Amino acid sequence: TVPVELPPLCQKVPEFRIAPGKIAPCETESATSLDLLIQRPFDYVMLYAARLRPDGVRELDELNLIEGRVAHRTLELIVRQTEGNLSAMSGIIASRETFARHAIERKELQERLHKALAALMQILIRYDFRVEGVEQEASAPLLDAGKPLLTARVDLLLRNRTGDPVIFDLKWSRSEKRYEALIREGHDLQLRVYDYAMSCNLGRPVAATGYFLLKRGQLLGANLPALQGYVKQVNAPRTTAEALARIRAGYERRYQEFREGLIEEGEGLPVGELPYARTDNLELLWPLLTEKNAESIKQIDPYDNAYRIFKGTLK
Repeated sequence: TVPVELPPLCQKVPEFRIAPGKIAPCETESATSLDLLIQRPFDYVMLYAARLRPDGVRELDELNLIEGRVAHRTLELIVRQTEGNLSAMSGIIASRETFARHAIERKELQERLHKALAALMQILIRYDFRVEGVEQEASAPLLDAGKPLLTARVDLLLRNRTGDPVIFDLKWSRSEKRYEALIREGHDLQLRVYDYAMSCNLGRPVAATGYFLLKRGQLLGANLPALQGYVKQVNAPRTTAEALARIRAGYERRYQEFREGLIEEGEGLPVGELPYARTDNLELLWPLLTEKNAESIKQIDPYDNAYRIFKGTLK
């Protein structure tokens, strides 16, 4: 075999350089876009500034994605039909015949979905939660200047006994360890954004947030006491206020890089060599994700197949 030398465009580099000041801030940001901006600014620029949005290139489990959407939609239909009444919701889920009319025909998925929502109902009943709504929208300014506007769409908004909001984000995932690690290691940006935006909109603090894993029928969260078989308490390293301070600092750091004409890529390279780390207060920024077996190496996106030719990760 003869080794092939990659052209410069396809070689691994920590950053790309463009003319300073060419990337203007977006009017709105979401948990998804903020996470992409901080973790993978090259992808963020390609998607939101260059608007290069290739379809069908992410190596996702399509069936897994479809099942997650079905689960969200089924819960939404049940909540809307019953107006969030827990007794009526429990009745629909408990009755196989009635539940089947709200779910799809695929029997295996129907069975898993039934078990997941039955577990969810047990949590709502045991903690005496009231259903406020599904797919609830909220927004709040990210910075003191008022822009960008941070938007959120909460899967399941609840109220506890004292009327304080509680947020569940529904995940159709096989990986309990992944979401537990997000909370424990302080990478749960999505929950923190939802907490902040919803508390600003409702005018009162969110009492608890958590990931509800539909495939396991289990809630992972830091603010609810454990409930055997249903709720696993995971200690979080910082409060939402502390997390938002880091998210804001990460956002401002990335846009400072853009103003200087820098676009970090650097997947698979040492974090200390990247533009994000060229600051005296790295510990105050939202942390970068790193490789599991090499905490000093920036994580390579395991799903990306869209921009690999530019990143030097194409195999």
